[in-house]
Amino acid sequence: MVAAIRTGLFGAAVTGGFEVLVSRPSPNATIFLKSSGKHILFWTAITTTFTTTVLFLTNVRKKDDPLNYFLGAIASCAVMYSITKQGPLSFGLATSCGIGAAMLKSGFLNGYDPFDMSMIRHDWHRMSMNFENSPDVRYVEQK
Repeated sequence: MVAAIRTGLFGAAVTGGFEVLVSRPSPNATIFLKSSGKHILFWTAITTTFTTTVLFLTNVRKKDDPLNYFLGAIASCAVMYSITKQGPLSFGLATSCGIGAAMLKSGFLNGYDPFDMSMIRHDWHRMSMNFENSPDVRYVEQK
Protein backbone atom coordinates (compact mmCIF):
# COMPACT_ATOMS: atom_id res chain seq x y z
CA MET A 1 0.00 0.00 0.00
CA VAL A 2 2.89 2.32 0.66
CA ALA A 3 4.09 1.83 -2.92
CA ALA A 4 0.60 2.65 -4.22
CA ILE A 5 0.47 5.88 -2.23
CA ARG A 6 4.01 6.74 -3.32
CA THR A 7 3.05 6.17 -6.95
CA GLY A 8 -0.06 8.29 -6.44
CA LEU A 9 1.99 11.13 -5.00
CA PHE A 10 4.39 10.90 -7.95
CA GLY A 11 1.47 11.05 -10.39
CA ALA A 12 0.06 14.05 -8.53
CA ALA A 13 3.42 15.84 -8.70
CA VAL A 14 3.75 15.18 -12.44
CA THR A 15 0.23 16.28 -13.34
CA GLY A 16 0.40 19.25 -10.96
CA GLY A 17 3.69 20.33 -12.49
CA PHE A 18 2.23 19.99 -15.98
CA GLU A 19 -0.75 22.11 -14.98
CA VAL A 20 1.53 24.78 -13.51
CA LEU A 21 3.73 24.89 -16.62
CA VAL A 22 0.81 25.06 -19.03
CA SER A 23 -1.60 27.39 -17.23
CA ARG A 24 0.66 29.85 -15.40
CA PRO A 25 3.69 31.59 -16.85
CA SER A 26 5.60 32.17 -13.59
CA PRO A 27 5.27 29.18 -11.26
CA ASN A 28 6.51 29.21 -7.70
CA ALA A 29 6.47 26.63 -4.94
CA THR A 30 3.11 27.56 -3.43
CA ILE A 31 1.33 27.45 -6.79
CA PHE A 32 2.90 24.06 -7.49
CA LEU A 33 1.82 22.66 -4.12
CA LYS A 34 -1.73 23.98 -4.49
CA SER A 35 -2.01 22.63 -8.01
CA SER A 36 -0.57 19.21 -7.26
CA GLY A 37 -2.67 19.00 -4.09
CA LYS A 38 -5.79 18.79 -6.25
CA HIS A 39 -4.41 15.70 -7.95
CA ILE A 40 -3.30 13.79 -4.84
CA LEU A 41 -6.72 12.30 -4.05
CA PHE A 42 -7.30 11.36 -7.68
CA TRP A 43 -4.00 9.54 -8.22
CA THR A 44 -3.92 7.95 -4.79
CA ALA A 45 -7.44 6.59 -5.29
CA ILE A 46 -6.52 5.08 -8.65
CA THR A 47 -3.27 3.46 -7.54
CA THR A 48 -4.74 2.19 -4.29
CA THR A 49 -7.69 0.67 -6.15
CA PHE A 50 -5.32 -1.09 -8.55
CA THR A 51 -3.17 -2.49 -5.75
CA THR A 52 -6.13 -3.56 -3.61
CA THR A 53 -7.84 -5.27 -6.55
CA VAL A 54 -4.71 -7.16 -7.55
CA LEU A 55 -4.03 -8.31 -3.97
CA PHE A 56 -7.67 -9.31 -3.46
CA LEU A 57 -7.81 -11.32 -6.69
CA THR A 58 -4.47 -12.97 -5.96
CA ASN A 59 -5.72 -14.12 -2.56
CA VAL A 60 -9.13 -15.25 -3.82
CA ARG A 61 -8.00 -17.01 -7.00
CA LYS A 62 -4.77 -18.34 -5.46
CA LYS A 63 -2.97 -17.49 -8.70
CA ASP A 64 -0.69 -14.62 -9.60
CA ASP A 65 -1.32 -14.24 -13.30
CA PRO A 66 -1.92 -11.44 -15.83
CA LEU A 67 -5.72 -11.61 -15.42
CA ASN A 68 -5.42 -10.11 -11.93
CA TYR A 69 -3.53 -7.12 -13.31
CA PHE A 70 -5.96 -6.70 -16.21
CA LEU A 71 -8.92 -6.61 -13.82
CA GLY A 72 -7.01 -4.28 -11.47
CA ALA A 73 -6.51 -1.80 -14.30
CA ILE A 74 -10.20 -2.05 -15.21
CA ALA A 75 -11.19 -1.35 -11.59
CA SER A 76 -8.84 1.62 -11.28
CA CYS A 77 -10.20 3.12 -14.51
CA ALA A 78 -13.73 2.63 -13.14
CA VAL A 79 -12.69 4.78 -10.18
CA MET A 80 -11.27 7.31 -12.62
CA TYR A 81 -14.63 7.38 -14.44
CA SER A 82 -16.50 7.94 -11.18
CA ILE A 83 -14.34 11.00 -10.51
CA THR A 84 -14.01 12.51 -14.00
CA LYS A 85 -17.23 11.36 -15.74
CA GLN A 86 -15.49 11.08 -19.11
CA GLY A 87 -16.67 7.84 -20.69
CA PRO A 88 -14.58 7.46 -23.88
CA LEU A 89 -11.38 8.48 -22.10
CA SER A 90 -12.04 6.07 -19.25
CA PHE A 91 -12.89 3.23 -21.63
CA GLY A 92 -9.77 3.81 -23.73
CA LEU A 93 -7.53 4.02 -20.69
CA ALA A 94 -9.13 0.96 -19.12
CA THR A 95 -8.56 -1.08 -22.25
CA SER A 96 -5.00 0.07 -22.89
CA CYS A 97 -3.91 -0.01 -19.24
CA GLY A 98 -5.48 -3.43 -18.73
CA ILE A 99 -3.70 -4.90 -21.74
CA GLY A 100 -0.44 -3.19 -20.79
CA ALA A 101 -0.60 -4.39 -17.19
CA ALA A 102 -1.35 -7.95 -18.30
CA MET A 103 1.53 -7.89 -20.78
CA LEU A 104 3.93 -6.51 -18.17
CA LYS A 105 2.92 -9.18 -15.63
CA SER A 106 3.28 -11.85 -18.31
CA GLY A 107 6.78 -10.55 -19.01
CA PHE A 108 7.65 -10.63 -15.31
CA LEU A 109 6.46 -14.23 -15.07
CA ASN A 110 8.68 -15.14 -18.03
CA GLY A 111 11.81 -13.58 -16.51
CA TYR A 112 11.70 -10.02 -17.86
CA ASP A 113 13.69 -7.56 -15.78
CA PRO A 114 13.15 -3.89 -16.71
CA PHE A 115 16.39 -2.84 -15.04
CA ASP A 116 18.59 -5.38 -16.84
CA MET A 117 20.88 -3.31 -19.04
CA SER A 118 22.48 -6.31 -20.71
CA MET A 119 19.48 -6.42 -23.04
CA ILE A 120 20.60 -3.14 -24.58
CA ARG A 121 23.61 -4.03 -26.65
CA HIS A 122 24.66 -2.17 -29.73
CA ASP A 123 27.22 -3.53 -32.09
CA TRP A 124 28.07 -0.25 -33.73
CA HIS A 125 30.66 -1.84 -36.01
CA ARG A 126 27.98 -4.13 -37.45
CA MET A 127 25.59 -1.26 -37.96
CA SER A 128 28.07 0.79 -39.95
CA MET A 129 28.69 0.17 -43.61
CA ASN A 130 31.28 -2.47 -44.32
CA PHE A 131 33.20 -1.28 -47.36
CA GLU A 132 35.99 -3.86 -47.17
CA ASN A 133 33.93 -7.00 -47.67
CA SER A 134 31.20 -5.74 -49.94
CA PRO A 135 31.55 -6.62 -53.61
CA ASP A 136 32.07 -3.83 -56.05
CA VAL A 137 29.14 -4.10 -58.38
CA ARG A 138 30.51 -1.63 -60.90
CA TYR A 139 33.12 -4.04 -62.26
CA VAL A 140 31.08 -7.25 -62.39
CA GLU A 141 30.82 -8.64 -65.88
CA GLN A 142 27.34 -8.98 -67.18
CA LYS A 143 26.59 -11.98 -69.36
